[in-house]
Amino acid sequence: MLHRTLITRSLGILELLVGIGAVVSGAALVAVPSGALLGMRPELLESTPFRTFLIPGVLLCAVVGTSTTLAGVLALLRKRSAPISALMAGGILVGWMAIQLALIGYRQPNQLLFLLFGLVILGTAAALMATAPKVETSGK
Repeated sequence: MLHRTLITRSLGILELLVGIGAVVSGAALVAVPSGALLGMRPELLESTPFRTFLIPGVLLCAVVGTSTTLAGVLALLRKRSAPISALMAGGILVGWMAIQLALIGYRQPNQLLFLLFGLVILGTAAALMATAPKVETSGK
């Protein structure tokens, strides 16, 4: 049980770090849609449907950041829903990175790092779900 607790806490910390980073980065893109606050150039958006970073910033903050932060809190509180929320948050992060790579291509190593984080979150969530203690039901 200690092993499972350590894994769940580590997962929660990773999710919180990724989630808070996404909330802050997304908020920065919303605050300054040119991307200048984060050192991002508008030319990055040329192959996308966006002309500014406003909508990507809203999505990064609201969808990626919120889901991953919430999953991290649930994991650290050792809630029963932590593995499923991690599965959803990891899927969202992997999807976000896959879409980003498809639209703008590979630009910097942190894209692969966050894709890896998403895959680690997904894999850890799946492992926690597969090894969850069985809940006995009575009253057949």
